[in-house]
Amino acid sequence: VNYSTPDQLEGFSSTGPTEILFDANGNRLAEATVRPKPDLVSPDGVDIPNTTLAGTPDPVQGGIRNYFGTSASAAHVAGVAALIKQAAPTISPQSLYQALRTSAKDILATGFDDDSGHGLVQAHAAISSLADLTITKQASVDEGVVGDLVTFTIAVTNNGPATSTNLFIRDDVPDEISFQEFSSDKLFCDQTAGTLTCGILSLAPGQSATSTVEAILVKSGAITNAATVTGDQIDPNDSNNSASAPIDVSPAPTLPVSTDDDKPRRRRTPEPTPEPTPQTIQAPTPVPTVAPTQTPGVTEALAPTPEPTPLLPTPAPTTPGPTATPTPVTPQSIEDATVEDAAETIQQVPVEEAADLLEQVQVDKVIEILLAVDGETAGDILDSISIETLLELIEQADEETLINLLPEMSPEQFFLIPLEVLLENLPGVSVEQLARELAPQPDPRLPAPASQQISDAIVEYLVPRTIADAWAKIIGSPAPLDQVLARFTRDLTRVRVVVEDFTELPPSAPPLPPEDILNSIFAIDVPGVDNEDISVAHVTLYVERKWIEENEIHPWSIRFNRLDDVRGEWVPYPAKRVREDNERVFYSLGIPGFSLFAVTGRKQLRAPAFLVSNLTVDPSEPTAGQAINVHADVANIGMEPATFPASLWIDGTIEDSEAFLVSAGQTAELAFTIVLPAGSYQLRVDRLLRQLEVGPEPEAVVTPRPSPTPTRTATPTATPTPTTTPPPLALARSEPSPTPLAPPPTPLTEVAASPSPPGGNGRGPLFVALAVVAGVLATALVVGMAGNGFRMPGARGGGVA
Repeated sequence: VNYSTPDQLEGFSSTGPTEILFDANGNRLAEATVRPKPDLVSPDGVDIPNTTLAGTPDPVQGGIRNYFGTSASAAHVAGVAALIKQAAPTISPQSLYQALRTSAKDILATGFDDDSGHGLVQAHAAISSLADLTITKQASVDEGVVGDLVTFTIAVTNNGPATSTNLFIRDDVPDEISFQEFSSDKLFCDQTAGTLTCGILSLAPGQSATSTVEAILVKSGAITNAATVTGDQIDPNDSNNSASAPIDVSPAPTLPVSTDDDKPRRRRTPEPTPEPTPQTIQAPTPVPTVAPTQTPGVTEALAPTPEPTPLLPTPAPTTPGPTATPTPVTPQSIEDATVEDAAETIQQVPVEEAADLLEQVQVDKVIEILLAVDGETAGDILDSISIETLLELIEQADEETLINLLPEMSPEQFFLIPLEVLLENLPGVSVEQLARELAPQPDPRLPAPASQQISDAIVEYLVPRTIADAWAKIIGSPAPLDQVLARFTRDLTRVRVVVEDFTELPPSAPPLPPEDILNSIFAIDVPGVDNEDISVAHVTLYVERKWIEENEIHPWSIRFNRLDDVRGEWVPYPAKRVREDNERVFYSLGIPGFSLFAVTGRKQLRAPAFLVSNLTVDPSEPTAGQAINVHADVANIGMEPATFPASLWIDGTIEDSEAFLVSAGQTAELAFTIVLPAGSYQLRVDRLLRQLEVGPEPEAVVTPRPSPTPTRTATPTATPTPTTTPPPLALARSEPSPTPLAPPPTPLTEVAASPSPPGGNGRGPLFVALAVVAGVLATALVVGMAGNGFRMPGARGGGVA
């Protein structure tokens, strides 16, 4: 290109491709090979002054010609290569060429073309594309024994010259060790399916980041645990991108066989020494003095023994009174006692004994006792009694009693109760609290996201890549989130996820219902990702047990409210209680997209607002690869228009989630279309269950051409006139807001997406269709905060309400 017009090729510049007719030895090739050429273009026609010995430049007009063509442009490329070599002395020829090629500026067609190759050479961009990453790994010991705890220290350093972005460390855990804990000063780390992944969004030249991992040696042998580091930039020295820490592990020593006398005894806690009982000391009985016998030869008699002095007078003998024997606690004594006395007794005996006693008591009395004891005791007993007794209790108790008692159970024991029993006896409780969930797991092929703390309120995650139709972990654990997974419809790379925490509702957000008690509020945004790129998301969050107790929150009332900014209302998604510990209660739910969220609870459960009925599947006997239509009717039984959060569950795992507006007193039809491999499945839409058998895909059958046969005229048969039934109303979906998202606080690599065919769990794409309205509508959330230009992120970076 000419230096004066660098984006325009010289007219005499050669074009590609180039045919190669001979090999390196000059032998004619049987078939010519074609190489894409040129590689790069660079300037020519530049003023090249001549520096004289005296140091005065001699410009062009002084007799030195400007250079054109390859003689000039090749020198520029060589000069840029020299600059790269100076900045990265250890760079290999392959990496140097890659730096020149990938940093070149497109001046014609996007990407490689036969006229300009990869583009115009760029010196600064080429050097800025280099980041020499070095990784080291050390173990706390060189030798160990099975069962030992070992600490691995992994450190990565950026030697420059450029900042490394989207840096990831991958450590494939060998079978001989078991990772226990990991921590880091700057890196976000996660372990999935035997692989430890640590990452950071950026690491400046000269900076280092360290991760410490504790592991237990579980097998003997020579262990080589290696870790590798990668980044967005070209690494001029890839020989230091991996490191390992070898350990020789010996088998655990074999304990000698011991006899009964030298076997180790289980140490018991010594019983406390009882206080000594005061006793009266009695005086010894006087013994009469016996005169000594005269010993021959002894002339002097022995002196008489003196009388003993009594210590205390001898008390009169007493007859001991009868010892009080405690009345044993029996099932009959529980039956005969008042509810208050029985409850007090039950709280004083061990839980196992209390459960055994109540197993033998009339169920109506058991219900009264459980309502009288404290909640923790009731929950422990319900966890300990047999499932038969528990089912009998559920059948006899009214719904209000069950709503008070059953949440005291642990989620693990509660979900052992058959769902059909719970649905029948708890019609006013959200099904999401009753149905056991098989939580989705991150695909082991996908690395964990890296995180960066932008501010006290903002955390940014970088998801290295996604796989179509596979669950990817996109958020770690900023309170109150435990983790967030998303299932993408296509392969993406470098997906950014921003989580922002708020101390109160933004001024532009509508108020929450007065019955709701706010626990937390935050926003999730996935900028640059279209709403159709995410089919469904799964959230696990927690609330503090202390907050539940202090506010008298019913554990089944927790809601994950999502803001629909188009209609200006909160859509409550019921959260399922899945586990708990001493301090926190964990909940999970499926959502259609991301927006502003408020986690709330109530003292009482919400009354049902919708009734779902008439679940049908068409065809009723589908085969693998065949589209399956799942229909259900949704009725709004309230007095106001309301948004229904619809979800389709397959075998206890969320398959799809959408939200639809239904008019008051109206019924609408909801339709899901799915494709499943052969197998047996349980479908659930709200409280409706359906077992589905999907047969194998039928083999292709070649039908022979039929031979000609005489034509026969069919006799027409009268067809009855069908009865016209008005179709149910279509569900209205919220329109999207086209307002773009605010730029991120720090510059990051743009999201790059490359489509690929679906894969992952073997299920085909899932669509949610309306009975009348077709098409895909999206909702974006924009909530302006006065005075600071704040913008709330939208659903799925565009989102569905």
